Amino acid sequence: MMLRPKPPINATAYAIGKDPVQIAFDGSWTERDPGWVRSAIEPRHFVYLEAAEGRVLRTEDTGRPAIVADVEGLRREGAPTMRLWIDEETGCILRMERLDDPAPLLVLQDVRVGPVEPPLSSEAPPS
Repeated sequence: MMLRPKPPINATAYAIGKDPVQIAFDGSWTERDPGWVRSAIEPRHFVYLEAAEGRVLRTEDTGRPAIVADVEGLRREGAPTMRLWIDEETGCILRMERLDDPAPLLVLQDVRVGPVEPPLSSEAPPS
């Protein structure tokens, strides 16, 4: 589920120590898209994903139906166990936290699947 291709997705991404980012993913990334959000939208960017082991805990609706799982070895061997909320429709990670510290490391909110809408920009249009 996490490895399959992703549909067009619009979302707002939040992470500890980062400003919120509007994401408009249509199958490719641009240089201005932050790297820290790529693994949430496309978990295949986790180098160790295929070797990681997980245990499904439950399903939960956080605005979107999600599978909650504890995953070991996602980042590297010996790294903390991560709790993930995985979107049932897309396989994107909606929330990620360390099992030993339930503060969210990353959260995707307002996830919408369908045509990509360009992110709103605070920059003035060119004159």
